[in-house]
Amino acid sequence: MTSKYRLIWQLMEGERLRYSAAILSLVIASCFLYLVPLVPTVVLDGVIAVNPATSGLTARVVEMAGGREYLRSNLWLAVLATVAFTAIAGIFTHLRGRLAGMASESITRRVREKLYDQLQHLPCSFYDRAQTGDLVQRCTSDVDTLRMFLIDQVVEIGRAALMLLIPLPLMFAVDARMAGISLILIPPITAFSLVFFNKVRSRFEAVDQAEGRMSSTLQENLTGIRVVRAFARQQYEIQKFATRNGEHRNLHYALYRLLATFWAVSDLMCMTQIAVVLSAGGWWLATGSLAVGSFMFFLMVVNMFLWPVRMMGRILTELGKATVAIGRINDILGTPTESKPAEECAAKLGESPAKTRRVILATLSRGSVSGEPRVPNAAKHSRIQDASKRRDGH
Repeated sequence: MTSKYRLIWQLMEGERLRYSAAILSLVIASCFLYLVPLVPTVVLDGVIAVNPATSGLTARVVEMAGGREYLRSNLWLAVLATVAFTAIAGIFTHLRGRLAGMASESITRRVREKLYDQLQHLPCSFYDRAQTGDLVQRCTSDVDTLRMFLIDQVVEIGRAALMLLIPLPLMFAVDARMAGISLILIPPITAFSLVFFNKVRSRFEAVDQAEGRMSSTLQENLTGIRVVRAFARQQYEIQKFATRNGEHRNLHYALYRLLATFWAVSDLMCMTQIAVVLSAGGWWLATGSLAVGSFMFFLMVVNMFLWPVRMMGRILTELGKATVAIGRINDILGTPTESKPAEECAAKLGESPAKTRRVILATLSRGSVSGEPRVPNAAKHSRIQDASKRRDGH
């Protein structure tokens, strides 16, 4: 049976170029997003300040833009640059979403077609073991979970990583001390998200299985509703469904308690990181070792990369759901299909499958497959006449 991640890679065949273009659009959008807070930093520290920055990134940007006096007399250029950077980032963000959406919808359609075709060719022994409600859920709910993962989470994983990695050179170029302070709680937040991912994956699998059992119970009851009424088994069926429903409810409740714990703890850690940046930056700002523009830059940048890192927990949650859904879909796609007599006979005889299929159908129509001997034409005609005479009373 194909592994989950190998199956994802196989399903992405034909759409990998679109995903690559979506990731490239994401990189460009992230770069321009981080240029937006750099503009007020340059204006405050390199243009408006009484003692402008004479070294570092700010001084180089001011020099490249035409010098301090030129920028001071043309402050509208800063507004124009902010609008332009934001617009470009928005365009590439839209392009990223569009490309990822087109790719995911195409993959989802292909998965549905593969599942339908696979279910048509599975042996009867598979349906003896499988529950109808569970199969319906795998072909609907699990496929939709996979679609949401492909349309959003695949690219969001890259976005969270890029939103953290892209600003690092800028942060250390502006102020190395503030850069270190801004990253001090990132490792604990990431580790906590990974631990949460390992726990939530098993919980999602249990919830999915419980939902499948509940759907199967409901489907069987609706299909056999006449039998249930004929034997007066209404109370038994109600109790049976109540048991399945209660099991599903309890598992869902435990899952949401786990999610609530994660969001509360991750919110506390993110707010603590912001408080650390505010405290350290305020202290250095009061002592005169940190410029106002740099302080503002770090406040904006920390909020920009901290929340995507925090959302990594949600992304990993969706990844946990997706891996469970992919595993359940793979259980169907990985089951061996029933043999195809026409193709097997064609391979042995060296004939085309279509010709062999016609021969098999002709043989079946003569009754030789069922063991009935072929009857000569004369004898068959005689039997038909005898039957006709008996019918007419002769």
